[in-house]
Amino acid sequence: MIGAKIMSSLRNQYTRITNQRGNFATRDVTVDGQQGSANNMNVNGAGTPVQFWYQPAPTDLFRIDVVHLSIADNGAPGFDQYGSVPGPLPNGVRFFVDRGGVVQYLDRIYKTNTDVITVATGVEIHTMAVNTRIVEYRSEFAQYASGVLISGASNDRFGVEIRDDLTALQVHNCMLSGAVFRVGN
Repeated sequence: MIGAKIMSSLRNQYTRITNQRGNFATRDVTVDGQQGSANNMNVNGAGTPVQFWYQPAPTDLFRIDVVHLSIADNGAPGFDQYGSVPGPLPNGVRFFVDRGGVVQYLDRIYKTNTDVITVATGVEIHTMAVNTRIVEYRSEFAQYASGVLISGASNDRFGVEIRDDLTALQVHNCMLSGAVFRVGN
């Protein structure tokens, strides 16, 4: 009985995870962090960098296992380009994790297709009608560790910072796959 009281008091000190296995989820990074908002990162970030991100709801933890980066354009991309934008890009594209206002950039700046391919665990190329080529790159965090965990209650967010003019791309977007865990009582 005493053990039960101690365990009960310990449980009351911590936020409880209500679904311990998590629910599989995919989320877009968007211009304002909200699902359904603009997610096409073919913007001009040359003068002022433009950030796209995802932030979980305050009641959620999101474990990011896979980052999908898609680039679609009318060109024939080479290894020294970004999509078919002439490259290398002067400033590049960066991924970041913002943990409650403390921004940490991931280790690489992407300036060419080669930069993206180097860290990708998978690449798919689809050629569509009217010379549109879609290239999807996958980077799997879970393959190396236990994913990247972000908390909505802590105002954490995961994002992409565009620091060059990528308006020549038709589509440039990023999707996150992982698990959502609800926290609360």
